Amino acid sequence: NNSEAAASKEKKTATSAKISTSTASSSEPLAVAAAASNYNVKSSSRMRLSMVVVGNVDHGKSTLMGQLLVLSNKVTQRTCDYYKRRAADIGKSSFALAWIMDEDDAERQRGVTMDVAQKTMSLSQNSYDLYILDAPGHSDFVPQMITGAALADVALLVYDIASSLNEKVIKEIVFITRGLGVSQLVVVINKMDLIEWNSQQYHAIIQKLQPLLVGTTASYFQKQQQRYFQKERVRYVPCSGWTGDNLVQKTTAAAASWYNDGITLVQALETFKPPIQQRHVDKPLRFVIIDVYQEGNKISVRGKVVQGRIVTHDKVVVLPLGDVTTIFKIVHGDFEEYEASDKVSVSAGDIVDIVLSDISDISRISPGSIICRHGDDGVVVPSQVAIANLVVMDNISAPILRGTQVSFHMHSV
Repeated sequence: NNSEAAASKEKKTATSAKISTSTASSSEPLAVAAAASNYNVKSSSRMRLSMVVVGNVDHGKSTLMGQLLVLSNKVTQRTCDYYKRRAADIGKSSFALAWIMDEDDAERQRGVTMDVAQKTMSLSQNSYDLYILDAPGHSDFVPQMITGAALADVALLVYDIASSLNEKVIKEIVFITRGLGVSQLVVVINKMDLIEWNSQQYHAIIQKLQPLLVGTTASYFQKQQQRYFQKERVRYVPCSGWTGDNLVQKTTAAAASWYNDGITLVQALETFKPPIQQRHVDKPLRFVIIDVYQEGNKISVRGKVVQGRIVTHDKVVVLPLGDVTTIFKIVHGDFEEYEASDKVSVSAGDIVDIVLSDISDISRISPGSIICRHGDDGVVVPSQVAIANLVVMDNISAPILRGTQVSFHMHSV
């Protein structure tokens, strides 16, 4: 079935957490630089930004993102119509747009996002490309939400204005995203069509959300700055994911005349500032593996380039086991179309799929493994000691004392 083939893609999900990139100084030479200059390497000149989509369950995150991709022409109308037919067949017609993000059969049957889904889109020509990481909102899947936040540079919080405010969930989301280094936030006040774009309700919910996102007083913020977003780095946008109002084009709803001078969701996303200072392109390679899967007779991995650069045909080492392999192919989402013979270069900040040569046993690679350049002076050296910043949740049942035994999750949850 051609439409089914066009509509379905195998989902590779992410299972990682952030790592430190400070193991080598920026003055160390990048081994790939000289090698790359010897042949024509295809790479992008546009900045890439990773955005995690968070919010409570049933607040419309996946539907909102699906609608955004449709209106941005990233998903064809034919594919959209196919999902509508399939969703209607199982009595879930209202979830059709969410199926663009939720590609797993179990997610579609339950109507709940269970893992991190990834899509890509490009913003304006003078802006940047965006990795969309749609994270679960259900309390059963908090580890997966942590995964998405760990990969992200920025966050999009989706709030259903027709629901009652759950302060505990909002606080948890803010705590996790800020704790993992996300410092910029766009808040979508979703389902505005259900309240007929009522201006008073919109501004009332912002007044309730703001203390949870940016703190209450200047003195408290100074004391707890790692727990809250800075006020100037938070933007609010009213939208309707179901109707598509105010996503790409300004809403034309008569009841929304009070928002004539406001911005659309896409315009809000374009206000994100790429974290250029965090892109350690000139440091030794660190590629964190977040998923492993078999592709034909080769092993493929998905992960994020935390620092450095990778080029097709580079020789690398997979740690901690130390297997040496070669980069056979790099699949860089659907931002560009490369020929099979092209040598592709990706750098710090990119989330990509890599096909490896010379490793046949998939059990030798697992989420959390690190890829470094073989022979590089900056290769990771095993250590018996780790230095960590400890972040404590408010609701721990017992104090953490010296000598307390803990489980340590490295780059994956």
